[in-house]
Amino acid sequence: MCLGTLKLWSHYLPERLNLNDTRKVLSADLDGRYGGDCEGRWVGESYWGAQKPDTIAEHLALLRPMLANCPAIPARFDGWWKF
Repeated sequence: MCLGTLKLWSHYLPERLNLNDTRKVLSADLDGRYGGDCEGRWVGESYWGAQKPDTIAEHLALLRPMLANCPAIPARFDGWWKF
């Protein structure tokens, strides 16, 4: 499980994408060749990411419940997305 910022480009989409529709943005065929900036990753027994203890605690508070309940969709979220 990772958290961070995706770098997605719409260069080759046939029509303009409504950026206010999250589901359409996530399901669009966006160009992700430049990946993203992973800020934290939790793999069940180890963490990779921030060095500041408060930031690590914030990341783990989000990532641990997601991995513990996978593949169930966590509360407040609408599904799993793969990029």
